[in-house]
Amino acid sequence: MAVAGHYSAAHAAFAVLEAGGNAVDAGVAAGIALGVLQPDIVSVAGVAPIMLYEAASEQITTISGLGWWPGTVLASDNDFVSSAIARLRSA
Repeated sequence: MAVAGHYSAAHAAFAVLEAGGNAVDAGVAAGIALGVLQPDIVSVAGVAPIMLYEAASEQITTISGLGWWPGTVLASDNDFVSSAIARLRSA
């Protein structure tokens, strides 16, 4: 089972699970899909709350995923980010 804020993101996550990926792989796939499908809600620089459950140890790990990009990372340093920003500005 895979659940996400958009049915296509859930489908992407489920496809990863069917291909042999684990829950973290599926979550990453859903997150990437949501970044494309709902860019106004989910973005590369957004928050990423994560909760992982390890069945073998019955332990839950949480990662807040909150914070800022390092001060030395600039959009102009990354071709992907700078081209995405350019496309957003021209839209």
